[in-house]
Amino acid sequence: MKSSQKKSTRSKEETTKLVLMDFDGVIFDSFDTACNIVLKVQKEYGVNAVTDPGKIRHLWDMNFYDAIKHVGIPFWKLPFMMRRMKKLLEREYEPPISKGIIPVIKELAKKYPIVVVSSNFNKTMKKNLDKYHLSRYFKELLGADFIKSKIKKILYVCLEYNIKPEQIVFISDTAGDIYEGKKAGVKTIGVTWGFPDIKHLRKAKPDFIVKKPSELLRLL
Repeated sequence: MKSSQKKSTRSKEETTKLVLMDFDGVIFDSFDTACNIVLKVQKEYGVNAVTDPGKIRHLWDMNFYDAIKHVGIPFWKLPFMMRRMKKLLEREYEPPISKGIIPVIKELAKKYPIVVVSSNFNKTMKKNLDKYHLSRYFKELLGADFIKSKIKKILYVCLEYNIKPEQIVFISDTAGDIYEGKKAGVKTIGVTWGFPDIKHLRKAKPDFIVKKPSELLRLL
C-alpha cells in the first residue's frame, strides 16, 4: 500500500505544468534569415570568422552567446557586433512561421502556460508573433535582453511560477538548448524542422524527438 501511494505521489509531482518553447527554429523557420544577419554583421566589421552556413548552424550546438566568443572574432569587436546584430534583428528580422505550428500553439495554450525562451530579443519576437496574432498565447517572452543563459531563464521560470524543473517541458531544435535544459533539470523535446544538425541533436539526448509539430500534441 505504501509503495502504491509513493508511486501515485511521484506521478502527480512529475505531471507537466508548463511548456517552454524556443523561438527560432521551433516557432519560426528562421535559419536562413539568422544566417544572413550573421554574415551581414561580419562583413560590416571586416570579419570572416564563420561564413559557411554549416558552421554557422553549429553555433547553436551550445549557447549562441558562448559559441560566438570562440570563433575567432576579435574580442574588442564583439560588443559592437552584438549591438549591431540586435538592431538588425529588431528592424529586418521577418522569417516565415514554421509550417503547422500555429494550431499546435493554440492547443497547447489551452492546457499549459507557455513561455518562450530564446537567444533572440523580446522586441523582435513580439513583432513577429503579433504578425500572426500569437502573442496572447504566451505568458512571457524571455529573450537575450532578459538573461542570455537559458539555464538561468529556466530557473527564473521555476521560481516565478512555483514549479519544479521536472514539471517543465522544453521544446527546442538545437543541441545547445537541450544541453542547457538537461542541466536545469527539465524534460526536453527535440524537433527536427528547425536549425539543427540532426546528428548533433540526437547526441544531446533529448527525452523525445519529433519530426513535425502535430507530434507534440501526442506527447503533451
